[in-house]
Amino acid sequence: MRDEHPLYPSLCYILLFPTGQLQWHPNIPLNVQEEQPRPHNNNDEKTVSLGQYFRYHLHIRPTDLESNHLFLAGKLFQEYICEAWAVAEQKRLGQLKKIQKQLRAEIYQGLADTIAANADTNLNNLGQHFILPSSFTGGTCHMQQQCQDALAINRHFGGGDLFITMTANPSWPEIQDALFQGQTASDRPDLVVHAHIILFLKPHAKLYTPNQIDSLMSSEFPVDNPELLELIKKFMVHGPCGQYNPTAPCMDRNTCTKGFPKPFLEHTIVTNDSYARTRCSNTGQTVNVKEHHLDNQWIVCHSKYLIWKYRCHINVESIASVKAIKYIYKYVYKGHDRTTMEFGRCIDEVKQYLDARYVSSCEGAWHLYFFEMHDHEPSVLHLPVHLPQQHTVVINIDRDRNAQDVLDRNEDKDTTLTAWFKANALHQDGVINNTIYQDFPGKMVWNKTRHMWTIRQRGFQIGRMYYAHPSSGERFYLRLLLTVAKGATSFEDLHSFEGIQYASFREVCIARGLLEDDNEWHQCLQDARHMQTGCQLCHLFVTILKDYAPANPRALWDTFWPHICDDLKYRLREHVFQNRDMEPSEAQIQDYGLYLIDQLLEQSGKRLSNWASMPQVDNNWDAHIADQNPLIAEQRQYGLEVPAGLAAQCIANLNANQHSAFDKITTAIIDKTGETFFLHGPGGTGKTYLYNTLCH
Repeated sequence: MRDEHPLYPSLCYILLFPTGQLQWHPNIPLNVQEEQPRPHNNNDEKTVSLGQYFRYHLHIRPTDLESNHLFLAGKLFQEYICEAWAVAEQKRLGQLKKIQKQLRAEIYQGLADTIAANADTNLNNLGQHFILPSSFTGGTCHMQQQCQDALAINRHFGGGDLFITMTANPSWPEIQDALFQGQTASDRPDLVVHAHIILFLKPHAKLYTPNQIDSLMSSEFPVDNPELLELIKKFMVHGPCGQYNPTAPCMDRNTCTKGFPKPFLEHTIVTNDSYARTRCSNTGQTVNVKEHHLDNQWIVCHSKYLIWKYRCHINVESIASVKAIKYIYKYVYKGHDRTTMEFGRCIDEVKQYLDARYVSSCEGAWHLYFFEMHDHEPSVLHLPVHLPQQHTVVINIDRDRNAQDVLDRNEDKDTTLTAWFKANALHQDGVINNTIYQDFPGKMVWNKTRHMWTIRQRGFQIGRMYYAHPSSGERFYLRLLLTVAKGATSFEDLHSFEGIQYASFREVCIARGLLEDDNEWHQCLQDARHMQTGCQLCHLFVTILKDYAPANPRALWDTFWPHICDDLKYRLREHVFQNRDMEPSEAQIQDYGLYLIDQLLEQSGKRLSNWASMPQVDNNWDAHIADQNPLIAEQRQYGLEVPAGLAAQCIANLNANQHSAFDKITTAIIDKTGETFFLHGPGGTGKTYLYNTLCH
């Protein structure tokens, strides 16, 4: 039975639906009152979707209209929410996958070339399938796009200022009033929420000095406010863990993963690598919390006003560097938990998403209520960068009779880039035509219906050009050109500079001085450092190094290594040295970054030593990493003389068949012929004995 069958919930959850009543089916009519907003589905739909059906039943109604026993089912209610959302999402994915059979994407020029070769080309043979588009909430493309948009906002405002983590207080009156008799907040995942918030302060309100930070945040027990002291004790004391509770969830290898207890600090410090470190004075006084006497070392950084106002856990951190920003955005937009490992490559993104998806009852309820998982202000407009006639067009097999129909339908539709040209030609006022492509949304509004820019009357929007990898050729140089060119009225206009017409965008970049002294690679890495993680920057640097022969790679490394290695301090501490208390030096971080670059270069048959101007790896990281692997370390504890003696004894006891196999295998190892052997024989014939002999 399919999980969307009308009788499936009644048969699966007998206690919740004891009468065996029918549940959702695709023919339930949708009735919307005139004063009510339209639900989250197409305005033309006449029936209730599966998600809307579940949403309807997750609202409490008077008992004379509908029983509320569903909300009294405890763990079973939470299981029902998880499965309800999983079924609704799988239904939506199925519809998306079905639609993808009719929708394709193709380059406009490629479509024109196909028609020129064969006007009767079958549309089923054109274009690529859409797989989990960025509009699908929770998909990989969606999460990546959200993260890139957030980083674009961060770049526009010059960096975030406050990172706030907030968890609702189950004792809030609003939550307690919504509980049924005998319930606790843990029984109702639809009520308690958790949020991560990044705030950008206006220039006059930014926190630049320790005194400014101290005026807003604290990591100490208050000494002059008994009411606030009780709130801090209740909501902002970590654990305790460590010696007070060695089995606490935050403990790993006898160390608190959150860094508690924090070291004493007499003055707030604005660091250069992550969050500001707020004052944590050693006053000698302790406070009784959960039957333990604790000092300021156990206080989570907070805002006194926010704790007093909202009376719940609110961690407030002052962001001191782009490293902290990148970690925050990766954390907030990391995507959903995954529970499936697949060897090989999965090319079906829908199947991969379903197979690896993990759903909690809190998230399931949030989705079923149609609440947004992420939001940011101001909005970000995505600006495609494409060569002439190389923009993407959509092929709908159900609507388009042939390829010529697709071509005709898209012939007069401008993209944001070609419409930018037309807007520059139309508005010769020194303002509109004096704005680069990426900043255009701040002055103009993109009309999706009319495919044109109109003058902005109110509000504000940030533009984000799509990234172009250096390997994309002319498109890469076009994007580089668009970062400086103003007032261009056509692609041909972009090809000219100071009255001279150039044949390619690369030549224009050279004429403008954008490619002098590796300037294009400086600009490439400069743009990428705001938008990409350290690992991605490392791969980009390797690509530039091995494929584009920069004139001075050392200068690129010296400028951008802090961004390329921005997460290596954590990796060294957690995974290489496995010591959270140590502080890797800059020299160690750089050297480990060079080691990772050398490993990537080795995959393409090159080594870092091929570039004489680049600094070389000093430490033997291979051996150090191997020593941290418990399996390898265990084997290395054995002395060579002991296995050698055991090997001699075992070889002497091999029978003829075992000896023949042993000789063939060891010969292949010595001669490095790379052969594969399959040892076959019934039980008791000595296969395991031969395995052990080979190991010795």
